[in-house]
Amino acid sequence: MRRSRRRGRPPANPVVTQALQVTSLDTDLVAALGSGSVIAVHRRTCTLKTDAGELITLVAPELGNGPNAALVEPRPWAAGTRFTPIGMAGLSFAHGPALDWSAARRWSITDSAPMSPPSIDNVDTLLAALKQTSITTGLLPVLLELPPTSSIQRALSQQAAPLLVALPDPLAAQRLIGLGPGATPSGDDLLAGLLLTLHYANHPMTALREIAQNAPTTELGRALLGWAAVGRAREDVLLLLRDLFSLPGSAALARLESVLHYGASSGADLVAGIAIGLRIVANVEHQVEKYPGRDKSRPYGFQP
Repeated sequence: MRRSRRRGRPPANPVVTQALQVTSLDTDLVAALGSGSVIAVHRRTCTLKTDAGELITLVAPELGNGPNAALVEPRPWAAGTRFTPIGMAGLSFAHGPALDWSAARRWSITDSAPMSPPSIDNVDTLLAALKQTSITTGLLPVLLELPPTSSIQRALSQQAAPLLVALPDPLAAQRLIGLGPGATPSGDDLLAGLLLTLHYANHPMTALREIAQNAPTTELGRALLGWAAVGRAREDVLLLLRDLFSLPGSAALARLESVLHYGASSGADLVAGIAIGLRIVANVEHQVEKYPGRDKSRPYGFQP
């Protein structure tokens, strides 16, 4: 008598063979998984988009962790290549090797995010350090009121200067979205830094969040703003923000250089947004100190 073979369920995390090994992975990436296509390939990054519209970034390990990011070397896939999940263990591509993160280190936003109210004393410390940099492009020189070094920078300065002064006014923020060249325009990078700072200071920024979630900009810019509005950012940015919130003086600036020089001007623009955010929080702190009965259990009396 022949015994029938029992058909078991496939394992939740099947073994991936002949695959590139991911060294570190954002824990939130798994929730974004789905089939999709490679949409952009650059020297150190490869951007995927699921059919549901979620962006996933495959990143060179030296760039560090970030939202929906997997650190892997190399990244040999071409734009347009389709991919599908391999359970929860990785991705299979129509052309090229698979991706395996079953043994990858897991990174979470909470591993790096600020854990205390911001130190308003670091606003002047940060601005003083930024004035010593040699960055001449993007929105940081506009914030620092430095003379433009090119006709392009002059045009950007004329357009952006009144908007930076008006922040966090929602209309000013809306006009900054998409301002400047690049996959993530300068205006988007600056607003991301501002949103992150206000988020972790528990600032009631409902209007800014709504603007970020419906931003008329590039796909990467829209993702950057949406992530920043809920406190998601690259690991090095969050660690810098944590230092600025909690450490005194120059100790708070130990990570500044690495963030400043990310991309052509993206890192500097983002730091400019952080500086504006800290200045806004400092101004509010000076105001609410007039009311000794405020709720000191929350940073600056803000309600999240």
